[in-house]
Amino acid sequence: QQRLIMLVFFVQALTFGSWLPRIPEVQQALGADHATLALGLIGLPIGTLLSLPVSGRLATRFGARGIIIVGFVLFLAAVSLPGWATSLPVFFFALMLTGAFMSLLELGLNIQADEIERGGDKLIMSTCHGFWSLGLMAGTLVGAGFIFLGVAPGLSQTIFALLVLPFAMFTGFALQRTEAPAVDKPSVEKPKAFQLPHPALLGICVFVVGTTLTEGA
Repeated sequence: QQRLIMLVFFVQALTFGSWLPRIPEVQQALGADHATLALGLIGLPIGTLLSLPVSGRLATRFGARGIIIVGFVLFLAAVSLPGWATSLPVFFFALMLTGAFMSLLELGLNIQADEIERGGDKLIMSTCHGFWSLGLMAGTLVGAGFIFLGVAPGLSQTIFALLVLPFAMFTGFALQRTEAPAVDKPSVEKPKAFQLPHPALLGICVFVVGTTLTEGA
């Protein structure tokens, strides 16, 4: 299971990485300058942000393995769409769907890795993320290969997604089902609708904002 979840991390990043080298071609096809392209690319993090609260509830209800399997299907379909975009709004919306389903899938991957790590005798989370980085690099080589062959961005992403889908389903179903977190019985006192998180968690949030801000820039 430890090696299997690392492989799933690799495959997900492999597919996403294959899209990255095609961005300049899509930009050229849309006739967009750099500023306009940047506005379109914002669709990806917006989709991620909007889907995270829903993804967390789905993970609690259906378990990590379930959302990995469904998430792979949705993500592979969505990541094929930006290459077919005919206008900036279509490009933005396609990336928003990609970000939303990628968020769902990656949440499932991290929860599954955490469950496997807690049930094993060694830490694997850093290694899983290392395999994700390797997959991203390998994916860019796949994208470059399609460019060399002269295959259009939308067609290449669709072909590659169809090739990856059977393997993704096989590895997803091979993962062990993890139990959904136990839900405590409601207390007599009604919980607050909103309350500030612990200061330590706020510190982590500030740190992550800093790293993602520089990465995004």
